[in-house]
Amino acid sequence: MTKSISTSFSGAISVIEAKIAALEKASNLAAEVLEVRLHSMNEFRSQLKDQAASFVRREEHEHAQLSRQVKNISAFTPDRSPNLGLVRVLERAIKEAKADLKPSDWE
Repeated sequence: MTKSISTSFSGAISVIEAKIAALEKASNLAAEVLEVRLHSMNEFRSQLKDQAASFVRREEHEHAQLSRQVKNISAFTPDRSPNLGLVRVLERAIKEAKADLKPSDWE
């Protein structure tokens, strides 16, 4: 009887060891799959970051738009002397808007 119990225990132990090995293998495989997935997500985030860095910032766009408006006003004014004050006001507004921007906004 002790021999059958010993055989029964050794059989149970080998089954448990096989299950533990299978669980470890499944766990390692899941970790590898997760690592690949996270790597792909990080690459996608990096692409989005690079793309966003190439966009024109609102401040730059507004500055360029104001500059074009000043040039258009200057170009379409036959006699510049009456509108010179307006041009100076617009140029001052551009300088003030640019001065309000932080250096980090221009990078």
